[in-house]
Amino acid sequence: MKHVSKEDYLKTIYELYSQHGVRMVDIARKLNISKPSVSEMARKLTKEKLIISKPYSNIFLTSKGKIESKELAKKHEIIKKFAKSVLDHDDKTAYEEAHKLEHAFSKESIERLEEFIYGKKQEAPPYVG
Repeated sequence: MKHVSKEDYLKTIYELYSQHGVRMVDIARKLNISKPSVSEMARKLTKEKLIISKPYSNIFLTSKGKIESKELAKKHEIIKKFAKSVLDHDDKTAYEEAHKLEHAFSKESIERLEEFIYGKKQEAPPYVG
């Protein structure tokens, strides 16, 4: 069984999010997992007040969920930029490396990496998967 972290769900919801929310089937498809797995995580994310989810309706990010998912997307983009510009990885490898490392880096490490890459702290770059 494929393990997908809470962060992976939030980042995916952020990527797919629109004013109409996100459908569970789209999350399942993007993460290549079953709809019951998405439903189970949706219950957990709802309890943590990161999303609003009701049976048979779209998922919506709460204010807290928007903040957390935006930070995850920013973290991913900073690591991906580092992998491309400093390590000279191609787009695919940079994306894969960022996906692996985004779970391991602390907020402080991301801030230092961001300053190293950009010379100063930046606004969250738009997420481009």
